[in-house]
Amino acid sequence: MCEPEIWSARRAPVPTIREPHSAFRALSRGVRLVCPFRISSSVPPCRTLALSSAPCRLGSDKSGARDSTLAAWSSGLDLSYRPTIPIVFTVVSDPVGTGFVKSWGRPGGNVTGLANFEPSIAGKWLELFKAVAPKVTRVAILFNPETAPARGSYFTNPLDRTAPPLGIELVQAPVQHDSGVEDVGAKLVREPGGGIIATPDVFTLARREQIVAMAARYGLPGAYPYSYFSKIGGLISYGADTLDLHRRAASYVDRILRGTKPADLPVQQPIKFELVINLKTARALGLEIPPTLLASADEIIE
Repeated sequence: MCEPEIWSARRAPVPTIREPHSAFRALSRGVRLVCPFRISSSVPPCRTLALSSAPCRLGSDKSGARDSTLAAWSSGLDLSYRPTIPIVFTVVSDPVGTGFVKSWGRPGGNVTGLANFEPSIAGKWLELFKAVAPKVTRVAILFNPETAPARGSYFTNPLDRTAPPLGIELVQAPVQHDSGVEDVGAKLVREPGGGIIATPDVFTLARREQIVAMAARYGLPGAYPYSYFSKIGGLISYGADTLDLHRRAASYVDRILRGTKPADLPVQQPIKFELVINLKTARALGLEIPPTLLASADEIIE
């Protein structure tokens, strides 16, 4: 089994991982924080919280040292595992269904945090898709049933409800291996009017470059859950501002260190969202983005 990489805060490879460390330092002046980040797309979901429970080391000049944990980074949890130290999670789509907490309002146990998506956002992806690519009639929903919330139904169910009024036929495209991503494009391009939506899970995020490259190769418009996709060539993305989630997570860590129980801190939803449009990709696909949509975009990539 592959072991996760260990990173210090300064060496963390992406801003989303450095962000909670910086925000916590701003909140807790006088407290020294040294936290190793464990990053691995190969760790099974059932081990996520066990992995994150390896303690971060905190100390101060007066009180010596004590232990806590900053965050769990992906979804999925063995329900038999009960952490003994507090955990604040971020980037979790379905915290109740995956077993992180008992309910949104009353988490229970020693875990709480911030969710990054709720199901209805899936309908927004489809509506945006139709606005930028009105000729699309068939959309493949890309997800990995082993890592996606509720094995994919967390997002496919609301997509199923949104698609008929828009005149879109949905094609569920579960993939578990790299070769499966290519197969989705090869099958979809056999008929005109195809497009893809990649739902958020660890698998699709880790393979975002492969997914975006596949869409470009087959001339398929794509809608994505994170701005990372659009910044590397994806047509359009709409989702929670993950940097904002990580900054807000630091305030929960601060409150827990000051004595608040995680069970008393309700799971929070995202309040800041990003719409990113890649105009270069739109031109390559022969699409004209409506001016009203361009005006509402948070970022336009030329």
